[in-house]
Amino acid sequence: MGAIRQTGLKIRPSSIQIRFQYQGRRYEETVKMKPTQANIRAAARMRQDILREIALGQFSFSNWFPDSKHATAENAASGTFAQVATDYLESLTLADSTIQEYRKLMKRYWIPILGDSLIRDLRYSTLIKSVNGIPWRTAKTRNNAIVPLKGAFRFALQDLLIEHNPADSITNIRHMKPDPDPFSLSEINKITAWLYESTHETEANLIDFAFWSGLRSSELSALLWSDVDWNKGVVKVQRSRERSGGGVKPPKTYQVREVELNSRSREALQRQRRWTELQNKEVFLNPNTGEHYMTNKSVRTFFAKALKRLGIRHRPPYHTRHSFCTLALTSGANVMWVSRQMGHSSTQMTLTRYSAWIGGLSPNSESSKLDALSGMGISEEAALNQ
Repeated sequence: MGAIRQTGLKIRPSSIQIRFQYQGRRYEETVKMKPTQANIRAAARMRQDILREIALGQFSFSNWFPDSKHATAENAASGTFAQVATDYLESLTLADSTIQEYRKLMKRYWIPILGDSLIRDLRYSTLIKSVNGIPWRTAKTRNNAIVPLKGAFRFALQDLLIEHNPADSITNIRHMKPDPDPFSLSEINKITAWLYESTHETEANLIDFAFWSGLRSSELSALLWSDVDWNKGVVKVQRSRERSGGGVKPPKTYQVREVELNSRSREALQRQRRWTELQNKEVFLNPNTGEHYMTNKSVRTFFAKALKRLGIRHRPPYHTRHSFCTLALTSGANVMWVSRQMGHSSTQMTLTRYSAWIGGLSPNSESSKLDALSGMGISEEAALNQ
């Protein structure tokens, strides 16, 4: 029987070469098997399968010729998850603190599990098994950790390393936010009075202003004297302090807002002028270092001390913001005004989050309502707190 001749095959003394075109280039890949008639037929069928995968866009050198130099180059181009994750993080233009948080999440959760795997080999089944296998502390922690995981696969898709994104189908778990836990007016007055008597005045001014302005802790740390407009009676909130590194970034909603001053917040700023205004930089500086508050740790320390000395149930300084919002709503301030003061993404957020404190609406000045509330008598205050 004569030798079998097959198109696209090159017969060698001890092997068979398969010829094909892929992405505009010609290739010859060696199959290490004797050129018997049966093996030549098998090689021809192999070539047909390869051509079919090329037509469907499913061909991979690694699947057919794992020892080929082209498979090595293909794997390097595809990259491991760890390599892609590194490239993804380096491509981000987010705030430094956000990027650092993503790095921590990658290092803690995803690199140990997926790092050595080729990203093109990872499937949804593998990812969801990995996600469900981690003993998450809370649903919120899980949801936060999934953000950079999805980001790495979106990056791989955009970089043409994969054709489909298996992470797209991973969904967040719904979780309930804890209800606001504000300080009462009586507690606010006790806390600020104790701070003015027992700590540096700048620390007391900071907390007093926080209670009566509603600014976020990160916004308080980044507030500059140039943001204060005494004539208009507002402060312009246009930046916030990063949690790590001490740099600045845009506010949480990426929207600049003007916060109207009431009598209590204005008086706290007036008292602060003697301490930091001449430096024409941050309004609130750490009296122990003379620098801005890089983190909220020192604030939490003296605030916790005040609560302990006064016998008031502990809550973090961030609850000064909840307190402003609930007092404003209790006094009858317009919900839309309160939402703008707080810098909420929408009025609906304010309605949903603080519905229990919403009072009646009134056409009067919203700040004047807070002024009236802060200046009420002891008997009226006691009645409000009941």
